[in-house]
Amino acid sequence: RFPETIGIIASKESAAYTDFLRILRNRWGGVRVLVQSTAVQGDGAVGDIVGAFRHFNNPLSSPLHKGEKRGLSDVLVLTRGGGSLEDHQAFNSEEVARAIFASPIPVVVGVGHERDVTIADLVADVRASTPSNAAELVVPDRRDVANEIAAMVDTMDAQMRLMCTSRRSALERFMHRGASFAQRRRAD
Repeated sequence: RFPETIGIIASKESAAYTDFLRILRNRWGGVRVLVQSTAVQGDGAVGDIVGAFRHFNNPLSSPLHKGEKRGLSDVLVLTRGGGSLEDHQAFNSEEVARAIFASPIPVVVGVGHERDVTIADLVADVRASTPSNAAELVVPDRRDVANEIAAMVDTMDAQMRLMCTSRRSALERFMHRGASFAQRRRAD
């Protein structure tokens, strides 16, 4: 629910990338974003995308984690904006589908517009309808979290007040019994 590091596979020059980052930062700040800029259409796109998955899923080859046995990111996001079926061809390739499916790191795919569906969407752990929706899915909204925390604090406060009232009543009963017992002992 609260990823510390998000890996994004996208073209750094794309509107999809900037939209993703804008929504991400508006919803939840302080997340580390690692970018593997790739071609998202055309001749080198499939190889670039598969290579980006290899990079994120092989921490031994990364200087960022110096041999740690975990991946570079808590979640990977593969994203690209809208376009024609031909523009999305890389996301319908078997190689990209296999790279997504084989990833031990959960993958969110947000390619195109809501009506666009690619094979990459179908094999991903989560399909986002757009790049912006991908950001909405990977991090919570800080306002929602603040409201949840406020509700939990209110619930704990009410429970503590109830417990204190109950304990106070029990203590008063005990004190009353003790005083009654002491009076009877003096009378005897």
